[in-house]
Amino acid sequence: MVADDRGQLLLFGGITVAVVFLVTIALTNSLIVTQNVATPDNADRIERVADREAAVERDLQTIVARTRATNDTDEFADALNRSLANYSTYQTRVSGARTGAYVGVTLNKSSSRGYRTTGSGDFQRPDPSGPGSANDWPVVEDAGTVSTFDMTVTTVNGGPSNAYTVVVEGDSGDRWRLRVLDPLGPVERAVRVEHSGTTSTVCSTPTDTQDIRLNVTTGKCTIAGAPTTFQPFEAVLDSPYDVRFENGNRAGGNYVFASTGTYPSESYSASDYTSYPAVPAIDVTYTNYERTILVNETP
Repeated sequence: MVADDRGQLLLFGGITVAVVFLVTIALTNSLIVTQNVATPDNADRIERVADREAAVERDLQTIVARTRATNDTDEFADALNRSLANYSTYQTRVSGARTGAYVGVTLNKSSSRGYRTTGSGDFQRPDPSGPGSANDWPVVEDAGTVSTFDMTVTTVNGGPSNAYTVVVEGDSGDRWRLRVLDPLGPVERAVRVEHSGTTSTVCSTPTDTQDIRLNVTTGKCTIAGAPTTFQPFEAVLDSPYDVRFENGNRAGGNYVFASTGTYPSESYSASDYTSYPAVPAIDVTYTNYERTILVNETP
């Protein structure tokens, strides 16, 4: 494999990714069992198969995490397909040649779960014809997974009392808030995070010409190329999540949001969000080749 292919297979610990595995076990040619299932030999084989399947699933979780971290949402599905093809090739060359067991993995888009929506301009409701205020609106309800929430804030015109706010409510009813505001004093733009009774300013700038880039899912704020980190909502809340925007007219820019859950009809028209593998389904096919031959001792 080339260096890029090997790079897709790098493993790193501490990552949990939601992936649906659709497993197919294909037995080809003749499979003849001549021993009782309870024999030690077969018990060892069953254990090796279980270990192999667990290892493949760990590899795929890492591949999904790496691919999502290094690609935009509009490129993710194609990039993941390439990574899975590389992994299948790797398994065929290394594991298949050694054991005769082959693994094929592909993205199953129709069985994947989730949606993706984007916005630009003021952070108001995508469908202005919905009920109530277009400034305060639910983004998603009952989301088991939020895979992407990236924002670039280019305009800020809300103060401490009416700041643009992202509100995330967890399963227990506890809430996490992120506010983007123009505070009093020399600071022109600031981002504050509130949860568990505490408030902290996680990044700020003295000028109103610098954009604020936020990765809300991982907890990262970048201003003028300088990153800072903060505690993301997933660290303090349990899923499922309800996410809403408040005072959407008090800030603007662009955002990308992808998750499972329900995208409320009062916030969106049918064209405002599309299917997206927030939780990708991956078909895993295990193929084992075994043959029985008759050997005549005489030529």
